Amino acid sequence: MHLVEDIEIISDDGKFGLKNNLKGEIILEPEYNLIEKWEHSHSYYFVSKPNEDPEIPDLYVIIKNNKIGFADENGIVVEPAYDNLLDEKFMYQEKLHPIFVASKGNLYGYIDKYGKPLTDFIYKDVDFPLIGPIAHVLRQDGVDEFISLSSNKVLYSNVNHSIRNFSVTKSHVVLMFENRYKVIDKDGNVITEFLNNKNLNGAGVRYLNEKLLMYFDETDVKTNFYKIGLLDYSGNILTDMKYSEIKPIAGTSTVLCTNTLGSLDELVNEKGQVLKTKMNNCISWNGVDDEDKLIPPLYYWNEGEDNSNPETCIEVDNNLLK
Repeated sequence: MHLVEDIEIISDDGKFGLKNNLKGEIILEPEYNLIEKWEHSHSYYFVSKPNEDPEIPDLYVIIKNNKIGFADENGIVVEPAYDNLLDEKFMYQEKLHPIFVASKGNLYGYIDKYGKPLTDFIYKDVDFPLIGPIAHVLRQDGVDEFISLSSNKVLYSNVNHSIRNFSVTKSHVVLMFENRYKVIDKDGNVITEFLNNKNLNGAGVRYLNEKLLMYFDETDVKTNFYKIGLLDYSGNILTDMKYSEIKPIAGTSTVLCTNTLGSLDELVNEKGQVLKTKMNNCISWNGVDDEDKLIPPLYYWNEGEDNSNPETCIEVDNNLLK
């Protein structure tokens, strides 16, 4: 990747262009109203598996005749044809990143980093930032839809039922109605549906793995302090809301739960049974996969030990991860 200073924004008579100083070549003639470096958001992007992440290109915002586009060191990437371009900042490991919300007039859609439209420009509004390829959009007729940016497929439209709340992961969306919950995968398949019973009492629900869902008290969201418990796919409560964080483990139906008090970790299986407890700072050196699931093996320190010393960490018994 070239250094940013190798590319210079040049100007002539109030117009702007781009020049490659290393090659001594003009990339864009100075005929644009404005050119400026696009500031990438690196938040979350290099949290895990940085060597496997797609390269983020160095892009420049270009404006001509009040229309916006993008250029890179080789020339125009996105033709200046849009009224607005907004960088989507989301934790997503596949090659759609970076992705942009674009508008034409008062209507919105999505384009990829090559300028290819991922949706039609038909939406009154879109919900962002994203954390995956599932987007929440608002049609011109006021209907909420969830669409896949990978396939431009409508996963759900609330034509018949008003959505009370929802949560989205990289691979699933959980919709909450007045009387039930529905979990849909990124291909539009309904993988479970259950009633909003008196025990759930309208709690927020989120996908974890093929066996477990988490439920949480949404009144605590404003304080950034979650109380979380486990559900099965029938909506049965497996644990109380006694955890502050729950992480799924790749290739297993086991989850890693962090206790609200004491911040110690424990392993819990698909039946809500605690397999191991009192683990201090349980981690995966391999980070997470594309669905944010921890990649085994896992390691921990005993309670009270210095978790900055790698020589004292202990590997979690693989037989517990099923």
